[in-house]
Amino acid sequence: RSLDRLTARGARTATAMLVALARAAEDCYGAPAVLVVALSAAALLLGNWREDVAKEFVGTAMLIATTCAAGVWWATATTSQAWLAHGAGVILTDFLVGGPHCNPSVSLAMLALGRLGGPRQFAARVTAQLAGGVFGYRLCYGIATALRLPHFPGPSLGYADVRAAAFDEAFATAGLCSAVVLLSFELPTKNFYALKMPLVAAAIRLLIETFPTAGPAMNPAIGFGWEVAGRAACAVPGYAEHYICYWAASAAGALAAMVGYALLFDASVFGVRMRPRLKVA
Repeated sequence: RSLDRLTARGARTATAMLVALARAAEDCYGAPAVLVVALSAAALLLGNWREDVAKEFVGTAMLIATTCAAGVWWATATTSQAWLAHGAGVILTDFLVGGPHCNPSVSLAMLALGRLGGPRQFAARVTAQLAGGVFGYRLCYGIATALRLPHFPGPSLGYADVRAAAFDEAFATAGLCSAVVLLSFELPTKNFYALKMPLVAAAIRLLIETFPTAGPAMNPAIGFGWEVAGRAACAVPGYAEHYICYWAASAAGALAAMVGYALLFDASVFGVRMRPRLKVA
């Protein structure tokens, strides 16, 4: 009987999730659906479908589902539980999907360091990330509605001062990109995945708590996805503050972090060496 109950419960949950998918598709008729299709098509035209498009689309959507729901759908008892669940979502997404960036600002940092194939690959990854962000938020909204779960919040300016929010977003993104490149390329953790990813997840949590004014997102795909598809109303953000905070400030933070990294480790940013070599007479 217990097995029958579990089977029936699983069937009801699966049915509810299918209904959520249908509702998400129906609700997204308009801006989110058009954006997902258009951005995905652009990404496929620009890059390798497996490495650039599928990995970033699935990874970004999965990152939203596993991290934004932490403390809202599961791990709700204590703050520490929510933090651990959030970190587990970061690690699980990276491990299962195969190391996607899931973040246009991180992709910009990799492009600046010459660790991407070029602007075309960068554009493919970013468009796939944006499509995944819109899809992930809308799917989670549909699941929450179908299963009567709480709708989880997303990064939003609210009544925050735009200047303060932009500074927080820039510093948070700079911290994130610095942690990624240091742990992945310079420190001994680069050879120990089981140590590297928990430290990346811990850095993300620390930055969220330290720079909270804008959410934070530290990720234009998350900021954009939430604005477009994270709530009942579906609309592309039409106010400049969104793009100043979640796009321009985030990108500036990523580039500033890469300049600092290049100065410390004698690297180049967009092919320009930040630490000039002394000429020998």
